[in-house]
Amino acid sequence: MVPRIAKAGRSFKGAALYYLHDKGALSDERVQFVEIQNLPTKDPQRATAHMIDTASHSAELKRAAGLKGGRPLTKPVYSYSLAWHPNETPSKADQLAAARETISHLGLEDHQAMIVAHNDTDHPHVHVIVNRVHPETGRAAVTSNDKLILSRWAEAYERKRGTVYCEQRVENNAARAQGYVKDRSPTRQEHYAWAKAETDALWARYRSARDEIDRTGQIAFTQMARERRVALKTVREAQREAFRPRWRSLYQEQREALNGYDGRLSDRLRYAMRQTHTGRARAFLSAVVSGDAMRRQFLRDQEGERRALGREQKAAMSSERQKADDAWRDRTKELRARLKQEKKHHLDSTKAQTDEIWQAKRGMESTDKARQKARDAFRDKLKGERKPSRPRRKRDRSRDP
Repeated sequence: MVPRIAKAGRSFKGAALYYLHDKGALSDERVQFVEIQNLPTKDPQRATAHMIDTASHSAELKRAAGLKGGRPLTKPVYSYSLAWHPNETPSKADQLAAARETISHLGLEDHQAMIVAHNDTDHPHVHVIVNRVHPETGRAAVTSNDKLILSRWAEAYERKRGTVYCEQRVENNAARAQGYVKDRSPTRQEHYAWAKAETDALWARYRSARDEIDRTGQIAFTQMARERRVALKTVREAQREAFRPRWRSLYQEQREALNGYDGRLSDRLRYAMRQTHTGRARAFLSAVVSGDAMRRQFLRDQEGERRALGREQKAAMSSERQKADDAWRDRTKELRARLKQEKKHHLDSTKAQTDEIWQAKRGMESTDKARQKARDAFRDKLKGERKPSRPRRKRDRSRDP
């Protein structure tokens, strides 16, 4: 016995179209019989309409029963199948009895239900379609743990019939009775709490690493600024030493020239001739008559020479300072790029690790995959025990209710 629960559905019309007809067609040759429960009709189409009406008026049923209304039920169609081993040949009464037992075990005995038997496979099976909405109270049936309930029932059913076909199910149920849980993967809340704690710690480490990079960078920038000041001081001292002989020579020449200007008329006459660009007579007159004014001009000329040398020294010093500043800027630019790259690397790595954490399954196999593996193993076991398929019997419509 293999019970299989289908996904909850929204449409009874769609369910009836599938279960009451052949696959992809409007014919119904695969339908062996239909049994209806808790409905005022035996016609499957009218029964479907009653289920639709009950599900669509759940709020009115709740108010009539004096119950508070809750969230509307969006998936009222609950369906599952019961499949016998190919070696078994259950009668119609056996199939109906098994279906009604499962309905009762699931606590759905008061709900509207339709039992549909199919003969399109080599193993007998029935489909049970139940309306989760109670026809009197409007409440939605709770179907939690339905898989475990049907698994225990199927084991007991096979034992009662004398042959156990699925030993794995017996082992699983025995383990569950001792506290074993097949799916030990964390719940959504547990996984969220774990992932949040992991990512919080991860981003805390990232912020610490980022702050350490900034601190290291600040130390490096401070050291480079100190080295720049030392380099500029060295440039100034080097330029002073380079121009010191020229200053010494200029001061000595100007001192000698001033002494010669003050002590010799010939020196004053030569200076006057350079200034006036006239003949000797006019230059001699200027040297004798305009003595104080010409001396002041002579001193201004010497000051101009000193200023020219000072500008030359300043230009040379500025050129060397510029070289030092360019080297400092290149180093700071390189350091800034390296620090930015390190922080980007840490950020990208942290983001990637965060995505891995939130997508991680923590090595646990999902419930659906584990369940599918058990089903595949059971089917593989059945393949070796199958007997030749029975010829399909044509439905006798004269016996339909």
